[in-house]
Amino acid sequence: MTISRAQPRQLPTPFVSYLTDEGYGATTRTTPSSAVYATADRVHYMPIVIPTTTRFYRGFWLNGATVGTNNLQVGLYNDNDDGTDGPGTLFTSSIPALSAGTVNLAQFVDIGRPVANIVTSGVSTTDGTSFTTGSVALKTGKLYTMCFVNSKASAADAASSIDSGPTFTSRVSTTFDTSTAKRVSMWSAVPTTPYSGTLVINFGANTETGCGWVLLEWQNVDTATNDGIVQTATGTGNSTTPLATLAAFGSTNNATLGFQGNAISAATPGTGFFEIADNTYATPSTFFSAEWRPDNDTTVDATITSGQWGMLAAEVKASLAPTDGVVVPSGRYWLAIHCNGTTATIFRGSSSSTFGRYAGVYLQNMATTTGNYLPNVAVPAQNATSYLPVFGFTTISSP
Repeated sequence: MTISRAQPRQLPTPFVSYLTDEGYGATTRTTPSSAVYATADRVHYMPIVIPTTTRFYRGFWLNGATVGTNNLQVGLYNDNDDGTDGPGTLFTSSIPALSAGTVNLAQFVDIGRPVANIVTSGVSTTDGTSFTTGSVALKTGKLYTMCFVNSKASAADAASSIDSGPTFTSRVSTTFDTSTAKRVSMWSAVPTTPYSGTLVINFGANTETGCGWVLLEWQNVDTATNDGIVQTATGTGNSTTPLATLAAFGSTNNATLGFQGNAISAATPGTGFFEIADNTYATPSTFFSAEWRPDNDTTVDATITSGQWGMLAAEVKASLAPTDGVVVPSGRYWLAIHCNGTTATIFRGSSSSTFGRYAGVYLQNMATTTGNYLPNVAVPAQNATSYLPVFGFTTISSP
């Protein structure tokens, strides 16, 4: 007897958005028209139902009359279904991409590549032997990268551990600045059980004068070896261009992560990189930023005002190729879209109805944090149904 493996079925429509059968509750819709994105760094959520296990290949949005000025990203959240309205855990997302397609036509973006999203970022200038992050919620099997900079009068120390959560492993670290007074480090972890709470960056018996950190969660990463970190590199110098050079990548599907610290200014990410955090603390003057791109780049760089800097780089191993698509089980979900500005336009409609038990379209304003893109944990705020961007996912792999 031959047993055939069940394959994900295609939906009745190749596109999923609030305008298709999978969107529900949005009746008396207006005809979509071109308009600027409502608010910079805001995430729009819309409830949908996926009736059967489906393989999505790409995300999409419908460009308006002006393109090429803002990055957009689409995502799919699980319905938390815990008695509270709003999206739960981020299931998958596209890469963020410049709205550089053709005006008045759909623009498509990959969803199978590694994607980094910020979990938390913070600073402390209180002298101490350890520094505690804000509260986090970490998921089983995901790659988390903790990048941080610490300072001292001279010879900044390496961290001894990251405590209170899953087991983190040091991947790469280097000192920089006069008398090696600052250090940048990258650690990684893949939790074996969910964790909620704070994380503690521990320096043992050594007292540091300050610390700043960025914790990222990754999707679509093969974590079997070294948590998915294929290779790392470091660079130090005194110039306008922090730089670390990686060797040739093991796969064209792998992604690139960069983290820099410097003593002089905020940073502009390198060409093709998305800045996901940029922060500073004052005593002593220390700036740091994290950047990533969903493809290969052996020259991981940024631009600052000329000064002392340290740069770290890593290759992150993909678990999928963009051509593989992402299999989505049947169930209730939330579509999500984010834009980092209000110059590019997108087609949008409106509805006078509510969305079933959700009583409206939900919005989350992330304007207080640079480069958040689609956050992993978002508490939605209710808003009217007057702004419904045309976006979603498609079962069509090309063109």
